[in-house]
Amino acid sequence: LGPSGMCMDSSNIYTANNYNNTVSIINCESFKEENRIYVGAYPNDLICYKDYLYISSSEANLISVYNKKEKRLEFDIPINGWPYSMAVDEEKKIILAANFQSNNISIIDTDKNKVIKEVNTFKYPTKIRLSKDKKKIYVCESYMGENIAGYIEIFDSYTFVSEGKIKVGKSPMDIEEDEENLYVINFEEGTLSVISKRLKKEVDKISIGGMPKSIKINGSYFIISDYFNSRILIINSIDYKKRTIAVGKEPS
Repeated sequence: LGPSGMCMDSSNIYTANNYNNTVSIINCESFKEENRIYVGAYPNDLICYKDYLYISSSEANLISVYNKKEKRLEFDIPINGWPYSMAVDEEKKIILAANFQSNNISIIDTDKNKVIKEVNTFKYPTKIRLSKDKKKIYVCESYMGENIAGYIEIFDSYTFVSEGKIKVGKSPMDIEEDEENLYVINFEEGTLSVISKRLKKEVDKISIGGMPKSIKINGSYFIISDYFNSRILIINSIDYKKRTIAVGKEPS
């Protein structure tokens, strides 16, 4: 119930289910649920890394480590304040967890499976993403519920030092990038912010309506989930024309 984060490997799709504290394991060929893992309270995100599945359980303040070969939970990593989303840096062998309530990032060593560093952010970080060139870390700092604009903060991925923040819309929830720009969806105001990576500032804002929660880029199109209106938006990145596909309730 309440599927949120998702990842996949060559054999299976894994979904984090908010409302019943489980992870579903779905076979890629049959598209049937083959197993269900009970984890900590309110799992929000997950990452496939080597032979393991890392699962962030927000209410439990844990990241659980599941051995995919042995088909068992091996241990839990305690995390500060509601781990909301994660990213993996395979070159450095670390996982980055954005903690919504404690306003920081936990850096997890995947060899030791423990937190080795914490980095402060501004209020209520939601999405964390590693840049395509692996040199930057992007964090959506939402200021959720405060009725003010949020920010994208940029960190050096080697030193974890902040390189500054960029003002966007209310409650930024997800971020994508191409060669020139960052694209941020703002949940509480129904907009898409366009940020120039060179200028390090918002250069355009597009009204898309609803409550956009996630964004992906596919060729010249943005694929955006609208949590409030139960739809998927497909938006042309050149002229911003859009079409919609009706889906089930609260798409993540």
